[in-house]
This record gives sequence, structure tokens and C-alpha cells, in this order.
Amino acid sequence: MKQRINHTYLWLFLYQVICLVMSALLALVPTEILDEGWALIIPVVVGNIVLIILSRSGGKYPVNYFETHRKMTWQTFLGFFGLVFLIQGITSVVMALVDSLGVDGFSLDYEFDSFSFILYSGIIGPIAEELVFRGFAIGNLKESGGGKIGAIVLSAIAFGLMHGNLQQFVLASLMGIVFGYITVEYSIWWTLLMHFINNFILAYGFELI
Repeated sequence: MKQRINHTYLWLFLYQVICLVMSALLALVPTEILDEGWALIIPVVVGNIVLIILSRSGGKYPVNYFETHRKMTWQTFLGFFGLVFLIQGITSVVMALVDSLGVDGFSLDYEFDSFSFILYSGIIGPIAEELVFRGFAIGNLKESGGGKIGAIVLSAIAFGLMHGNLQQFVLASLMGIVFGYITVEYSIWWTLLMHFINNFILAYGFELI
């Protein structure tokens, strides 16, 4: 089981390296040829493909990304929606307050200057992140003997670290716990829907208000 945990983190690290290296290389391409949205989409798509191929090679650690557990009701879904809204709002206010005190790099800024960036942050990004950090990571960590709580927390921390800065680490880690719980108790399909709602309505809404 320890070997499975090590392999899981190794593959997550490899996924991050692939995304970072490809993003850095694609950033060198003039925006007239490839804008920043596509420079983000391509690495996560390639990273997901490589991760799936490596993790499924030899059939060692098969993970059912889309298994369904408890039945989701609309009341429960609205409750999770409210929790996500609360996390998004509190984090935005706290980080803006810290930023106003002169500490750089804490505000939650969103840029929507191209269709490809909206496509990435609203659709492609959530799909890629859920497949990696909820489908793959939680699936493997849970099966390794770490249990549901351990799998949810560890995958949430990895999800936060993936975002690469403090404000996004805090927000993403908290979101990762909620998304992880939904995945484990209900289904990754509901997590995908919640992630779409967060990125399209909540995150964008705070920017547009």
C-alpha cells in the first residue's frame, strides 16, 4: 500500500512538471499565434493523457473515476453550493483585506480577456483538475488504506499546492475538501458540476459585481 501512495504522489508530481514545463515553453510563443488560454489548455490536456496512460500501465492501480455512491438531492446540492459560495466570499474578503494592508500577492484577481482563457478556467481546467485530484488522487489514496478522510485531505492539499501561490492555495485547499467529500460520498459528476458553477458563476460573479 505504501508503494501505491508513493506512486500516486510521484505521478501527481510528474503531472505538475509536465504542465509547468509545457506552460513555460508555450509562453514563449507570441500571443498572436497562441494566446494564454490555449497555453494553459494544452499542458493540462497532455498532462492528463500522460497521467492516465502511466497510471493504467500494466493494470496495477485501476481506478473507477465515475463510480456513484449516495443519491444526491437538490436540497443537499444547494447546501454544498451555499458552502462553496461562503468559502469563495470569505476568502475573497480576507485576501483583499490583507492585500489592502500592503502585502503583495494576496488578492484574488481574475482576468477574462480571451475566449480561450474562459474556456480553460470555466470548462477544461475544472475537468482536468477533477480527473487528476478527485478521480485519480482520491481514488488511489483511498484504496491505499488511508481511508476517506485521509484521501480527501491529502488530495486537497495537493490541489492547493498545484495553484502555486498562497491565496489560491488557501482557497483551493478548502474547495478541495468540499469537492473531495462530494466525490467520495456522491460522485465525481456532482463535483464537476459544482466546480463549473464555482468557476463560472461564483468566481466570475465576484469579478463582475
